[in-house]
Amino acid sequence: KSVTADNLLSSQKQKGSTVPNMLLFKASEMNGVWLIDGQKLPIIKTSLTSENILTIENTSNSKFLNLVIPSLKFSVIAKNHFLFNQPLEISEENSGSEILWLEPMSTLTIAFRNDLADAPLQAIVSVSKRSKKVLAIFGPDQGGKFNLSDSTAPSAETVYSDYGFMIKNE
Repeated sequence: KSVTADNLLSSQKQKGSTVPNMLLFKASEMNGVWLIDGQKLPIIKTSLTSENILTIENTSNSKFLNLVIPSLKFSVIAKNHFLFNQPLEISEENSGSEILWLEPMSTLTIAFRNDLADAPLQAIVSVSKRSKKVLAIFGPDQGGKFNLSDSTAPSAETVYSDYGFMIKNE
């Protein structure tokens, strides 16, 4: 069974009952300001019911991008499309102080589930010596309705290599 799993329109195999929500964002620096997909402060809809896999690409040829995502439990699963042997788990309590570092022309991929109870909206924040700036806001798309999510039920573990990520041979 094939499904469209991301905004790049690639077909992926479906292993479980829900397909992760695949997102790709390109961060570019223009005149000292970081933009996400060419926009200042876009609002991004994520899934409330399935896992979100977010890849951030630093498209700059020379600028490093340091990010934090405050108040969100997530896992760092891949760098430059290569899966880590063990995902780096970031707790909600530590997420605002754990810096995600993207070298020029590199990608970093995180995985998370939304939890409306604790943090309905999240931010991607760039961090430098001089400032912290919100680059994007994201949160679950509820279709204009309030309802409680079934996401608190245990779900099958996602096999990330099924969605185009490579495994390093050691």
